[in-house]
Amino acid sequence: MQPFSAVQRSHIANFALAELAYNIDIFRILTMGLPTSIGDFEPPGTQRAIVADKDGTFIVWDDAPCPPITPDQIYVKTEAVAINPSDTKMVGDFQSPYTVLGTDFAGTVVAVGSNVKHVAVGDRICGASHGMSELRPDRGAFGQYNVTIGNVWLKLPASMSTVAGASLCAGLCTAGLAIRSLGLPMPDAPVDKPFKVLVYGGSTATGTLAIQLLKL
Repeated sequence: MQPFSAVQRSHIANFALAELAYNIDIFRILTMGLPTSIGDFEPPGTQRAIVADKDGTFIVWDDAPCPPITPDQIYVKTEAVAINPSDTKMVGDFQSPYTVLGTDFAGTVVAVGSNVKHVAVGDRICGASHGMSELRPDRGAFGQYNVTIGNVWLKLPASMSTVAGASLCAGLCTAGLAIRSLGLPMPDAPVDKPFKVLVYGGSTATGTLAIQLLKL
């Protein structure tokens, strides 16, 4: 696989910080008027998605809500998703009926907000979503469309498939938060003199991502 560019390394470094801004994003969206379209693309009113019904059974629902568009977001046609450990825990009290499930997704950009840079319609990106949220029932990876959260997205290089890209996002966020919380250098600020770091569980999905981040 080809190395990430400087812009892509910057996006990776900002993954963790952008996820922490999610609550601010929710507040802003709930208190502002939402446009219905950007450019030539207008999202459908509903979509097919995986949700939990009132009995807690996961179903495919053809009338799931479709997320609206805002100027600082990217609208994505979902082409691949990944099962995240958090998805398997969405049972019992963690469930919100008829909210879209799922965390990790990847697909093709169909609309770009006016405040978003470095990506265009037709590009492939991966992202992470806060699935099964009562505040945002339309947010979840396991639907036909996804909307990015802040800078929690990454443009996929030509050398990476969309399917492989779908497995990156939540793992990168987790690894990035761990690296930052330990006071280790982030990928966009490499050190002059290398030093050793022990990644306990380096053979796991998130562990392999942490190793790659530390090597950047």
